[in-house]
Amino acid sequence: MVAVDLRESPKKVSAFFIKYKLSFTALLDTKGRTAFPFGIRSIPTTFILNQRGGLIGKVLGSREWESEPATILFELLIKDKAAPAT
Repeated sequence: MVAVDLRESPKKVSAFFIKYKLSFTALLDTKGRTAFPFGIRSIPTTFILNQRGGLIGKVLGSREWESEPATILFELLIKDKAAPAT
């Protein structure tokens, strides 16, 4: 998992990661230049990639990723090594 933070300071992002005990990587885009090329219209935007790095889903807005349905979805995606890229 990787996060791309738009238009916030490194200090603010670091404090957020510490507060929520997050351990994945956060890339910083303090000028917000990645939003348009990646079609980000809402924060957060989640991109779901297959095991080959191909885009298989995009979710606008927040979700309860720790929920049972989300866990089941990701378990199925992990098992499906042949999930097509779109």
